[in-house]
Amino acid sequence: RSDCNVYVFNGDVADRGRNALEIFMLLTMYSLADPGSVFLNRGNHEDSFLTSVYGYRDECLLKYGREIGAYLYTISRELFNHLAVGCTIDAGPGRRYFVVHAGLPRHGESLKDIRAINFRREIPAPPQQGEEEIFFDCMWADPQDCSGVGSNVRGPHVTSFGPDVTKTFLKQSGIDLVIRSHAVPTTGRGYEWHH
Repeated sequence: RSDCNVYVFNGDVADRGRNALEIFMLLTMYSLADPGSVFLNRGNHEDSFLTSVYGYRDECLLKYGREIGAYLYTISRELFNHLAVGCTIDAGPGRRYFVVHAGLPRHGESLKDIRAINFRREIPAPPQQGEEEIFFDCMWADPQDCSGVGSNVRGPHVTSFGPDVTKTFLKQSGIDLVIRSHAVPTTGRGYEWHH
């Protein structure tokens, strides 16, 4: 238990190496044992489609056999559908952060709008307008250098958001910084500043 250290795992635990199942279960147990210190956000890989394509389902079946492995995979999918889309960190005056796996909604929605969506389901793909787009963008969108909302190399429904979108979101939501982890930094390590 840690009264002074809080850990946020910001998605994409699934499909990340040979021990993704064990790591996900361990983090889940830690979050249950100490719910005030360990938080799990959802990433785009905590989804049935991606886990069936990128190896998480196969890992469950290969390690634990058809019956138990299928059961563990089903339980994992149910847990994925209950992970938070994001979280806020209040670290004192002028230090309020929004932690989300990928990005910001394409139509200028605020944190209040994100909190209102039904995230206890599969990630909608392709998303319909409204709540589905908000959910999808939180799982998939990336920052871009130019203003506005643009296309994204990740696919036809995935968007990129500009510095103006970030600025509007921060102001509407009373947030000072957005922290995301969807993309590996260009250096391959550490972090990168965007807008």
